[in-house]
Amino acid sequence: MTRGGSERSFGGLTPDSYGWLHPRTEGDVQRLVVAARAARRRVRVRGAHHSVPATIAGDGDLIVSLDGLRHLRYDEATREVVAGAGLRLGLDPLDPRGGTVPTLCAWMHARGLALPNLGGITHQTVAGFLATGSAGGSTRYDAATAVVALRLVDGTGAVHALRRGTDDDTLDAVLVSLGSCGIVTEVTFRAEPAYDVAGTETVLPDRGGTLDLFTEGETGLQAFLERTDYARVLWWPQRGVQRIVAWAAHRVDGTGTEPVKAYDPMPRVFGSLQPAQIAAGGVLWLLVHWRSIRRLVGDRVTAALERAALPLEGIIYRAFVDGDAARPQRFRGAWCDILPQDQQMDERWMPTTFTEIFVPLARAGEAMRRLDALVEAEPAAAGQFAIELYAAPASRAWLHPSYGAASLRVNVFWLMHAADDPRDAFLPRLWNALADFSPRLHWGKLYPHEPATMVRGRYPRLAEFTALRDRMDPDRLFLTEWLASALAVPGSASRPPAPLPRNRMPTSHLQWPMLFALAPSDDSLLGEADHIYEFERTIKAPGEEALAAMFDGLPVSAAPGFVRFGWHGPVGELADAVIDETFTFMSLRMRSVAYEPGRRLVLSIDRCSQPLARQMAQFIDMTPVEGGCRFRWRIAVRYRRDTGFASPLVVPLFRRLFEATINRLQARFAGSQGAAR
Repeated sequence: MTRGGSERSFGGLTPDSYGWLHPRTEGDVQRLVVAARAARRRVRVRGAHHSVPATIAGDGDLIVSLDGLRHLRYDEATREVVAGAGLRLGLDPLDPRGGTVPTLCAWMHARGLALPNLGGITHQTVAGFLATGSAGGSTRYDAATAVVALRLVDGTGAVHALRRGTDDDTLDAVLVSLGSCGIVTEVTFRAEPAYDVAGTETVLPDRGGTLDLFTEGETGLQAFLERTDYARVLWWPQRGVQRIVAWAAHRVDGTGTEPVKAYDPMPRVFGSLQPAQIAAGGVLWLLVHWRSIRRLVGDRVTAALERAALPLEGIIYRAFVDGDAARPQRFRGAWCDILPQDQQMDERWMPTTFTEIFVPLARAGEAMRRLDALVEAEPAAAGQFAIELYAAPASRAWLHPSYGAASLRVNVFWLMHAADDPRDAFLPRLWNALADFSPRLHWGKLYPHEPATMVRGRYPRLAEFTALRDRMDPDRLFLTEWLASALAVPGSASRPPAPLPRNRMPTSHLQWPMLFALAPSDDSLLGEADHIYEFERTIKAPGEEALAAMFDGLPVSAAPGFVRFGWHGPVGELADAVIDETFTFMSLRMRSVAYEPGRRLVLSIDRCSQPLARQMAQFIDMTPVEGGCRFRWRIAVRYRRDTGFASPLVVPLFRRLFEATINRLQARFAGSQGAAR
């Protein structure tokens, strides 16, 4: 839903500026459902926006965010963790609040607890992760097996408290249901002791080696996935490449001998993964648009360009899988740091969408030979990026794509730089190549334009699910047009193709990419800083008014290079604020860590577009004096030693910038801003 949504209150909840509703209790959810039912309005829950939008909501739906349901409880006697449905599993790399937002994984790990597995990324909400059948790569471990209970508000407003052992059928039905049965308010997990994960990432040819994607037996893909606790393979099938990146890991306890080393999906530059991602994203953008250019110049010229470009493309793609099989990357770390292998990837630089195809793991070699034959016959079927191969154990959830048997998952990436819709030509080739395996698709990713073609006849308990869903939601309060079409619900109509998902990154004012993370700061930095810029002025205004003016953009707009402030949250609200400040030459992100209205504000600088510092913070103290306040502003910095930025050069430049800022602030209240120009 876009801005300008209805301002009508439902169950006492008023929509925010985007039209979204934010219940804070289960009672709020009940009242919302009852009011929406009376108004004949469909209700849909938004999680982390990771799924294809059409599977979540349609035009005119009431959009609910469960970000107010983030509670956590732990029962030592039962080892059960109760988590609010809106809690995220892990940090969202695009959330400017960073580590200030509680997450399930961090909370559990701090208490010596763990889940059996995690997905490749963990910014999903607890309820959303489960509702789409998401899972990490393993034949042995699945996070959903740790679910022992959940609470759900159905389409009549009634609460269902479901428990494993007493409500198995209903729990198995609603666990993977895309929110079509009701709104989950909390999930209970049975925790296990925290563990470390250790392993290797190795670059290999895709055939003929110790791991051969196209054979059976000990060297085959099925055996590799079954003998490893956690595993995935990135397959680059393009001509001239034909390599794999095999990631394999196992659980270890505290006595393991493996080195403690983080897993890095890309090389670090100045301690950041962002530069390598930006470079890789730029190369892929050129490859995608080079193909578009070739299509415009005619068949004869295209043929000549193809002959010249194919070897070059092979060389470029091989750069993504440049490695020595004899020297694999070794890693070890906590379960919550290692299992989400893509957690550190920023979706802005390589925006992708996916289809994920589940086929029986017992036929993995056969399925891979079908795909290999397709790529051999039609090189364009190799796509623009890698194909991810991993496994899922058999699931009890009725609508899980791995229901009843372990699966090989073929996760096909599509780079969003391309103007094409991959569902028109690219993905149907892959779906059709595997049609004999009766494949099922991940519910939160790309489906054919007619989704029922990949659902009908492939889920043994679909009729039972439909009957239960109708009982729990008799007015179809939660049933989207897309899901009704996919499940062939009686009375549902074929609907137009759903739009492609867009990059999750919100479209905001242009700013420099903040590539470099700084260590969090607090008062202790004042005693450890390499340099402290200090300014003190008498401001003819109360402290709170002077502080508000400091951040409204007006007094500093004429300071050297200032462009704008960007607020992540209510504009002007300094408690728990996250603010982006953009200059013509850099951007930085500030986070409020201490705030006493009218007296004190401490801002930790958490990110910056330039590698200027290891740590940086602002300290503002206001002391009442006659006619106004004494305004003391200190900026404490610990400089980096590895970037070539020398403090004798930096200090005078930034001193002039800061001094111009506080002079503007003083002049604003003295009525002499014009003279200060």
